Amino acid sequence: MPKEPFTLSKAVRIITAPPIAALLALIILYAAKPDAFGSLGQLITMVFFLVVVPISAYPLQSLIKKYRQKGRDGQRNLALIMTFFGYLFGLLTAVLTKASKAVFFIYLVYFVSGLLIVFSSKVLHFKASGHACGVAGPIALLVYALGPWGFAGLVALVAVFISSLHLKRHTLKELFAGSFISCASFLVLLLLFRYPLT
Repeated sequence: MPKEPFTLSKAVRIITAPPIAALLALIILYAAKPDAFGSLGQLITMVFFLVVVPISAYPLQSLIKKYRQKGRDGQRNLALIMTFFGYLFGLLTAVLTKASKAVFFIYLVYFVSGLLIVFSSKVLHFKASGHACGVAGPIALLVYALGPWGFAGLVALVAVFISSLHLKRHTLKELFAGSFISCASFLVLLLLFRYPLT
């Protein structure tokens, strides 16, 4: 299978990868509301589970024959697996370490969103965009925490839509579905938790 040429659309997808979006959102949230996190150690732990573990799927794909041979599909499947377990173990760590309400809330939003993406892909056989989900969720968090300034992140989400459509990675319906999953998860959990980042 010939390699795709490196284009602006591919560069956009790399720069806006969900673990990168998570990293930027966590840094911004910690800078804006450090007390909500409880400690710098919690931030570092969150970066490990929400960023490092999911992004490890990309180098791991080349090392695991089963996924290497399947190309893009193998990469997506491994990314779903690593992301799911990163979010799951992050959530369990938050429970075991008695993390702050804000930390637990963020993990839970990621976990529920990830669970719904896996359900959509594996059970419904509908490829809701994990990429759009992983960018829309952090934007929702930033809008809630920072107010109108958080809407600046919509530039990244629009770029994800354009690049994904250009590369034929997703349809518009799949992109909207992925965005809806993370935003709906955020809003439902926000109603349950009430002011988790204050």
